[in-house]
Amino acid sequence: MIGDYIADNLDDERRRAFETHLSGCRDCAAFLATYKRTIDLTKSFLARQSLQATPVNFKLKSPSAR
Repeated sequence: MIGDYIADNLDDERRRAFETHLSGCRDCAAFLATYKRTIDLTKSFLARQSLQATPVNFKLKSPSAR
């Protein structure tokens, strides 16, 4: 449910039940915080990598050009 919760894919009843569970379960609340942080760090890393990436110029060769 954590992925659906983060993606806001839960109906209101399930979201409330999940949040109620989180308010009383330190382990799940900690896991959710870690999960969100992992997503944020991954997005940040991928954004930096795509900005730093050197464009690659591929040239297609015709099979007969061998």
